[in-house]
Amino acid sequence: MGLPAVSIEVGQPADLILFDTEAETTFTKEFMKSKSQNTPFINQTLKGSVDLVVLGENILLER
Repeated sequence: MGLPAVSIEVGQPADLILFDTEAETTFTKEFMKSKSQNTPFINQTLKGSVDLVVLGENILLER
């Protein structure tokens, strides 16, 4: 993507996503966080799973 490399260091805040390419995710209305449900993916099983989202010192999602 042409972005500069970033480092992950002990004691420093991190912005990262942990994505499992081998997992599958079933996309349901309950799974969605959005109030809008305009998507063709409802009740579809998709390849991959976002398992962790960290923004600074905050864990936004952990599965």
